[in-house]
Amino acid sequence: MAAARVEERRILANIAQYGEANEPKPELPEELVPEKPAATFGQAVELFRSGKAITKLKSSTRAGYEAILTTRLLPRFGDRPLNGIAFEEVTKLDAEMVKEGLSASRRRNVQAAIRSVLRAAVDAGLLKEMPKLPDLPKTGRKKLPAFTREQVDRTLDVATPSQTIAFSLAIYAGLRSGEVKALRWSDVDLAQGILVVRLSRSKGELSTPRGATCGSFPSPRSSSPSSRA
Repeated sequence: MAAARVEERRILANIAQYGEANEPKPELPEELVPEKPAATFGQAVELFRSGKAITKLKSSTRAGYEAILTTRLLPRFGDRPLNGIAFEEVTKLDAEMVKEGLSASRRRNVQAAIRSVLRAAVDAGLLKEMPKLPDLPKTGRKKLPAFTREQVDRTLDVATPSQTIAFSLAIYAGLRSGEVKALRWSDVDLAQGILVVRLSRSKGELSTPRGATCGSFPSPRSSSPSSRA
């Protein structure tokens, strides 16, 4: 009974002082605390795949990233610590892609995928900060030529009824392929000749287009074709 009362007093004193029954163990000096093993690039990729790749990327962009990760980045960096992927390593990779004859656009996509994975790792606390990386390769602006009147007429003359609608939306209203596929009757006002682009469909998934568009559509045979560069 005496021992029990002594233990009771000890527990009550600890609760009053520390908020718990047992006295906290003294913390080890910082230099004696064992370091956690550094996360690898492969672990960061899995985090990216299950998070930001789904919440931030459109399906078409996600498919492009997945191809880059699977065929090029994971075989090279998968087992490496995140803090070991910096300027020198990415510069070597870019130099190799130049020797392979890859375009500036494709090289840029690879480097963008690396940045996205590392940024997701920083947000999750797997990496302290973004490393310094080489500048993204510069790419020229691609300009798509518009169909001539003759090309438009020849295309529509041989198109099926459903193809005529799709091609006319692309040629005269400037809709992209995914926007044509996702267009709904509720987006179209035939009486006023107005349509609103709210969605885009790619690889079976609906997403928002690059910019919601509201415009008018004139009679196909009486207007000039348009293109989106």
